[in-house]
Amino acid sequence: RIKKFGINYEVVYQAASNSDIVRLPAITARAGIKFTLPIFKNAAVIQPGIDLFFHTKYYADAYLPSIKNFYIQNEKEIGNYVYGDVFLNLLLKRFRIFLKFHHVNSFLGNYTYYTVPHYPMQDFAVKFGLSWTFYD
Repeated sequence: RIKKFGINYEVVYQAASNSDIVRLPAITARAGIKFTLPIFKNAAVIQPGIDLFFHTKYYADAYLPSIKNFYIQNEKEIGNYVYGDVFLNLLLKRFRIFLKFHHVNSFLGNYTYYTVPHYPMQDFAVKFGLSWTFYD
């Protein structure tokens, strides 16, 4: 934390000793930035932020639904793009609300976002939720 800013990041370098059996992206990175701001005389907290995910290109294992298993493939590389979410959290004592704009960069025109070859990542979506904690 730096004053009202919260920064979370993780960068992973990974390599398999036998890439013919286990396929991994060389670098995977995740970063999040949020700003925490008390409002209404500290009765509530609002927290806007952004989460980013990235991994380098690699030949990911493909999925075959008929046998419900993954298999090694050498045809399609996936990765080397940023996947971003924008969110807004609001906390009122024991009541929480969140609003998330999932995969905001899907509007940029590059439709090659895949988690597994031939299975695209979810497009842009708006997600929201409520949580109210009760005590006995």
